[in-house]
Amino acid sequence: MENIKFTRAQLYDFVWSKTTTALAKEYGVTDNSLRTTCKKFNIPLPYAGYWAFIKHGKPARKVKLPSIFEGKDEIIINPPIEKPEVIQKETSVRTSLIKEIESKHKHMLEVPSSLTNPDELIIKAKDALTVKKEYSTDNGLIETHAGYIKIKVAPDSVDRALRLMDAIIKLLKARGHEIKIDQRETLALVFGVDLKCCLQEKFRFEDLNDGKYHWNNRKYFTTGVLTFRMWKSFRWEQKVWSDGKILMEFQLAKIIAGIELFAQHEKEKRLKLEEGWRLQREKQRIEKERYDREELDGANFKKLLAQSQLWKQAMILKDYIDAIESNALKNGGLTDELQEWLRWAKEKAERFNPILSIIK
Repeated sequence: MENIKFTRAQLYDFVWSKTTTALAKEYGVTDNSLRTTCKKFNIPLPYAGYWAFIKHGKPARKVKLPSIFEGKDEIIINPPIEKPEVIQKETSVRTSLIKEIESKHKHMLEVPSSLTNPDELIIKAKDALTVKKEYSTDNGLIETHAGYIKIKVAPDSVDRALRLMDAIIKLLKARGHEIKIDQRETLALVFGVDLKCCLQEKFRFEDLNDGKYHWNNRKYFTTGVLTFRMWKSFRWEQKVWSDGKILMEFQLAKIIAGIELFAQHEKEKRLKLEEGWRLQREKQRIEKERYDREELDGANFKKLLAQSQLWKQAMILKDYIDAIESNALKNGGLTDELQEWLRWAKEKAERFNPILSIIK
């Protein structure tokens, strides 16, 4: 697929005419990359609940395109050349993994109608969600505090959420993975990668005009639609599974396969980064060794020059002492006092000579 060019206004019209998921598939890019592009060019995206209003024929407020923007009004979307092949490969791997999970853990893919031998983390979460002081509320949803499995649902959905989360935890552990609580985060340790996860219920809202002061009040409504969310570092890169035509209870193999593939991808990214860091450190080590060799070579050369100067002065000194001794012998002036001086002078000259010190 060739590169596609838009103006801000054109892309704004597109993202308010279709969901970003639909547009991403249409243009061969990821949903996240499309959202990032809109954020970069200051293009507002439809808010949560907008498409629900449209679907049910209700009026929905459309956020205007901000006129303030600095930069070139040209957006280029570059669909990856290898996209079809990559998708085909990933789909094949995902399909095989789902089949393997369905075959190996068939007995664990049915969510019971009531909690049966629940995991210890689920027992604690159940206690927390039924004791008012142990949970907080947010627009009709109740949420576990720090130290518990992260669940945020309407009171009527608590039982179902606990059963669903219990099934996911048991499947992860059966696959050799681990679930742990780290302060406010629920972490799935998969292939050595910590993945944050939570189970929560979707809610919708309506903006209501009070009729008197023309203020808009937002009213929230629970939906009963559960979602399981997972991410590594950034929430906008999260993977989401939710109720749809197929309830979450019947997507367990798909969810576990998605978690494992995501963790494997993150592990490969980490290993690639670590290899890059290792190569960088090796490059720095080689550079330092080269620098040290050059520094040492320079220091040794300076020392050599200094020693040659000392040797030259030592030769002058030796010639001078020999000349004094020769002259004294020739003229009969080699007195005891001069002989003592000659011994002292020769000793000093010998110590001053760098060659003799190197030989020793």
